Amino acid sequence: MFRYEKQLKTAQKLGIRKALVLALGAALPLSLLFFATASLLDTFGNSRFGTKLVLEGRMTPGSIFGVFWAVQVGTRRLGESHSQMGAIISAKLAIADIFAIIDRTPEIDCTQEDGFSKEKIKGVISFNNVHFSYPSRPSVEVLKDVSFEVKRGESIALVGHSGCGKSTIVSLLLRYYEQNSGMVNSYTDLYISLMYCLQNHLNWRKGKEL
Repeated sequence: MFRYEKQLKTAQKLGIRKALVLALGAALPLSLLFFATASLLDTFGNSRFGTKLVLEGRMTPGSIFGVFWAVQVGTRRLGESHSQMGAIISAKLAIADIFAIIDRTPEIDCTQEDGFSKEKIKGVISFNNVHFSYPSRPSVEVLKDVSFEVKRGESIALVGHSGCGKSTIVSLLLRYYEQNSGMVNSYTDLYISLMYCLQNHLNWRKGKEL
């Protein structure tokens, strides 16, 4: 219940901000239109402002009406853009999650340039008492105390029903994730391995589900 109320408060704040922006977008064009009409055609200090500018020689009648219609048409088009404000705000809210992923600093640095090189590759892969659960489902343990070793030149097959952890094992080898406990060794300790060197020497083919 607390989590639900917390999410509702966040949505309420965003809804209020959205309503204020939409209200301002609807009021501003009409305000500018009426202000332009009053400035050019109505009275200001017992004198018509537009007429006064013409009589003083500061503007021509054509310029007066040119400005008037430019402001009127411009504010009308601005008012029509109000209908798109909702879509723009929704897009900005949606893109926030994408930028959060882009700006996130990963725990595994794939750009590090220290570590082993291809000359150190021995071709031995081993899992020792590995436990793993995905960050999105921490309560569901996909790998439970998994141990095996593959020596150079050997071929193995990972067989099992969907969701048993076959692809997860490969993901750990490629360092897409880190195990919760246990040790994953691929040529050398994965924690000090060179990311792109490791991935360039691993390949796999996913079979069809039976």
